Amino acid sequence: DELVRIPEAVAALRISRSKLYMMMAAGQVAFTKLGRCRRIPRRELKRLVRENTVACRPGGEKSSAG
Repeated sequence: DELVRIPEAVAALRISRSKLYMMMAAGQVAFTKLGRCRRIPRRELKRLVRENTVACRPGGEKSSAG
């Protein structure tokens, strides 16, 4: 699986760098540590989007998709 750097991950998720690091520290985002560098598997980014996607129902109500 392709590994992405932190700047690529924050750009793809459209969140701040500090938010991503907080999620990593909390165990919400899997990552690989290579020396001092952290890399995130691209499949992990897709999982985050999939599990946090909210779909709107008719009438404007929101429901969790999945």
